[in-house]
Amino acid sequence: MSVVRFLILGLMAVILSGCGYTHGKLYRGDVKTVTVPIFGNKSFRKGIEFDLTEALIKELALRTPYQVVSGEQGDTVLTGEIVGVEEVVRSRGGEVGLPEAVGLRVVIDFTWKDLRTGEILVERKGFDREVEYLVSRQGGERYRTGQHGAVGKLAIDVVGELRKGW
Repeated sequence: MSVVRFLILGLMAVILSGCGYTHGKLYRGDVKTVTVPIFGNKSFRKGIEFDLTEALIKELALRTPYQVVSGEQGDTVLTGEIVGVEEVVRSRGGEVGLPEAVGLRVVIDFTWKDLRTGEILVERKGFDREVEYLVSRQGGERYRTGQHGAVGKLAIDVVGELRKGW
């Protein structure tokens, strides 16, 4: 009977331990607001900076306790620049070898800075994400779809970087 009791107690200990999850804060408690100016753009793909900035603002509002404010009113500022946008043909099809699947990779540099102290909270260079989209002639996706997917993925992952280590 003691072996069964020992197994039950061991199982309860594993269940109650939270299976590896921590109970700490995901976000900084001293930050209430963040400003997100329009990202810069060194690529030849004009307009992508507006899409990325909008996606970041939406993601911050959706997944963090921070309020997004305009101007220099924020406790912090999230700035960045698109340093590259690259399309890579992943597959070709048909008799003439037209592209069917294309990978779109967007590379950014970004900094999250505390405006009250001047401290750099997070800084990443060469941060990139890639999505693949279809470009077939019969109802395939367009470049704009790939761009939307890439900036959405970037926004999710940038916001994820703001919570690491807290």
